[in-house]
Amino acid sequence: MKERNRQLREAAFLLVLTVILAFTGGSLTVCMGQGSPAAAFDAATIKVTDPDRVAGAQWSVPGGSIFTATNVSLEFLTAMAYNIDASQIQAAPPFFSSKHFDLSARAESGVELSREALRPRLQTLLRERFHLVVHRATVYRRGFALVVARRGLKLTPASSDQTPNFRVDVSNGNLRGKNWSMDFCAQMLTPKLGGVVVNKTELAGRYDIDLQYSLQESDDTTLPSLTTVLESQAGLRLEPQQVPVDVIEVVHADELPTDN
Repeated sequence: MKERNRQLREAAFLLVLTVILAFTGGSLTVCMGQGSPAAAFDAATIKVTDPDRVAGAQWSVPGGSIFTATNVSLEFLTAMAYNIDASQIQAAPPFFSSKHFDLSARAESGVELSREALRPRLQTLLRERFHLVVHRATVYRRGFALVVARRGLKLTPASSDQTPNFRVDVSNGNLRGKNWSMDFCAQMLTPKLGGVVVNKTELAGRYDIDLQYSLQESDDTTLPSLTTVLESQAGLRLEPQQVPVDVIEVVHADELPTDN
C-alpha cells in the first residue's frame, strides 16, 4: 500500500510539473545536482522532529561519510544545498520554515562529504523526497561589497587546513573561525548585516578570524561596531552598493517527505 501511495504521489507530482513547465516555458530548475546522473546519497532517513525537542538546530561538520542534521527546516536545507542565505529564498510556503526534520544520510562508498560534495546530494534528496522544484535567478539588491581597506589586510593566514566551519562562532557579537576564504567570510557576514555581502576582495588565501564587536553603539560597552572592527582589526571594509544576488524561488514543495 505504501509503495502504491508513493507511486500515485510521484505521478501527480510529474503531472503538476508538466503543467507548470508548459506555462513557464521551461524556465525552471528541478532541485538536482550538476552532471548526469545526479549525485545522490546511498541511503537517507528523514523524520519529523519531536515537537517536545528543546535544543536548537544541529548538523554535522563536513568531511565524513554521513551527514546528520537535527531540528532543521526545509528552508535551512535548501539554503545549505544551494549555498545561499535563507533571505535569498523567495515564494516559500509557511511550512518551509516552520516544520522541522531530523535527517541522516550516508554517502556512497568512498565519498567524503565535503561541503562541495554535500550540496548536489542534498539537492537530489530534496527533489526526490520533498518534490522540491525551484526557479533560479540573479537579481540586484541593496547589499554590501567586501573589499580590502585602504590601509591593507590585517588578517592572519590560516594556521591549518581544517574544515572552515569547524568551531565557528558567529553568535551575537562574535565572528570567529579557522581557515576561512573571503567567500566564506562574506557568507558569514550576510545574516548579520541585513543585506547580502559579496566578496570583492580578490584575495585567494585563507585566514583565521577572531573578532568581537558590539551589536549597537552604546555607553554600556567598550566594543566597537562590526564595521569598525572589520576595518581596524581585519583590514576589511564593507561598501554599501547594489550587488548581484542569486535567488531561489520555490515553485513546489511537499510539506512532508516521502516514506523512508
